[in-house]
Amino acid sequence: MYIGSKLACLRHQIVYKGKRVVCFCPKGSGAKLAEVGIRKTAEIQIAEGDIEDFCNGIRGVGLLVCHDSFSAHLAAFYGIPRVVINGSGDPKVWLAADDYLSAGSQCAHYPCHGRPVCKGTAAEYICVHGVSVCDVVDKITSTLGEPLT
Repeated sequence: MYIGSKLACLRHQIVYKGKRVVCFCPKGSGAKLAEVGIRKTAEIQIAEGDIEDFCNGIRGVGLLVCHDSFSAHLAAFYGIPRVVINGSGDPKVWLAADDYLSAGSQCAHYPCHGRPVCKGTAAEYICVHGVSVCDVVDKITSTLGEPLT
């Protein structure tokens, strides 16, 4: 998962730019979002549910920012632009070249395909944690073809 403080900062950047945010999560997980500073407001919707709820709910978004390749593929199926913060898998295998962000170049073991050798080291999950909020905002801007305003 994208580090909580970065997730909250990204949410703030998007809301500050006048966009609405929908956070999809499994039933009962809203409290975990609150732990990192993401709470339901007029600009932020927390959508807790099962996979069917997610499949139906995603249709109403203008852009998906995610980690999960299932989410990215579903968004592609529906024609929704997406930005994927890629983890340990090789994005060239799973994603279109312009869909993803990764800090994998910062890890000597990248891609490790879900078998992280970096666990317990200073570089633990740097492939995800090394992606800055500015990188994500820039990728959103280039994906949408317009600034987040």
